[in-house]
Amino acid sequence: MKSIIIKNGEVIDPESGVHDILDVFIQGGKISKVGKSIESRADVVLEAEGMMVSPGFIDLRAHLCDPGFTRREDIGSGSRSGAAGGFTTVVVRPDTNPVVDNSALVYYIMAKAKETACIRVLPSATVTQGMKGDMISPLGSLKSAGVVLLSNGIQPITDAEVMRRAMAFNRTFQLPFSLHCEEPSLSRGGLVKEGKTAVRLGVKGIPETAETVMMSRDILLAEANETKLHINHIGSKSAIDLIRAAKARGGNVTCNVTPYHFYLLDRDIQDFDPNLKFLPPLGSETDVKAIKEGLKDGAIDAIISDHSPWTPEEKDIEFDQASFGAIGLEVAFALSYSELVVNEILSIDELLRKFTVNPAKILGLDLGRLQEGAEADIVLIDPKVEWVVEPDKFESRASNTPLRGKTLKGRPSATIVKGQIVMREGKIQEGALPFK
Repeated sequence: MKSIIIKNGEVIDPESGVHDILDVFIQGGKISKVGKSIESRADVVLEAEGMMVSPGFIDLRAHLCDPGFTRREDIGSGSRSGAAGGFTTVVVRPDTNPVVDNSALVYYIMAKAKETACIRVLPSATVTQGMKGDMISPLGSLKSAGVVLLSNGIQPITDAEVMRRAMAFNRTFQLPFSLHCEEPSLSRGGLVKEGKTAVRLGVKGIPETAETVMMSRDILLAEANETKLHINHIGSKSAIDLIRAAKARGGNVTCNVTPYHFYLLDRDIQDFDPNLKFLPPLGSETDVKAIKEGLKDGAIDAIISDHSPWTPEEKDIEFDQASFGAIGLEVAFALSYSELVVNEILSIDELLRKFTVNPAKILGLDLGRLQEGAEADIVLIDPKVEWVVEPDKFESRASNTPLRGKTLKGRPSATIVKGQIVMREGKIQEGALPFK
């Protein structure tokens, strides 16, 4: 393994508060030294003047579609997409085919990652077997196999007693529950948020209570069962109010948001563009304002890609038939930087905290920091570059995004995983397989 020195970069480590022009020396897959004018010889020198140097990004939720849906994405292509976006660690959703509800499938994902991934790929598993919402998955063997989160994909667990028992059983294993909160009896048949946009389009709306009713239940059950609860893709002001109240009571509750939900509004949906169809649905100006305030004051802990790749046959069709979601790995940071930092809503330190140390803490992993002795997961960011989103040129197999043709500012220029350069100047490096 080659040693690397990063010279004269703007080193930002949100955990320690370091923000200075420094060098970073990497040896044996670890950060060996961080300081001024390091003289150590290295096999590779990365000149980083004008660049920001951050811990590698950690994504708490991405669909890499393997096993079963590899026509959309697979672990290899998804990992390359993550590396291009500055992610060094990605937690994959378990709603595959078959769903990840047993240790054999966990081992399959880990084996595929070792063979084909150029970043760290971590498995999650379903709370219930077959994602059916009745029988609880074997939590102990799943944790032993390497699962880091429990989820149920986008399939809600409607039976409160099943959720209560699952959380009670989990007291032994202490895996975080990472949940999509939706009450299907309220959301069923809905396409956009209930309100003026739904009326204008003439379609059934989804009331925000579809999110908050289920969220309230899960928060109360988590508090009663001492469960670490992480809520995915917050979509409304009411949901953020619930998170704030739970945190004020001392609950072990965290949440995330996608960049699309603080960049887009429901009124942006014109001509039934299927790329603007999301779950939870895009919100109002009030919702977006509340999300930005929640990011600023810490109510929202993390920003995720929520990478949801679809084939044209699944997305480029009639609005009511199209699947929900968009690809996100290669635009998540740039869109967040363009919307939040350039517009002075967050500082770069505050933004990077949402991509690095906070997700690491939610997972309970010793990642997300740029300090001596830490894993050498690092991303170099060019904050000045302006670039046009051309999804057909992405590493992802899919191209479903509402950002096509949009100009963003800021982009990862190099991604280092466990001391190996896996992406440089937008190109995945030959032999970039750190897990072999």
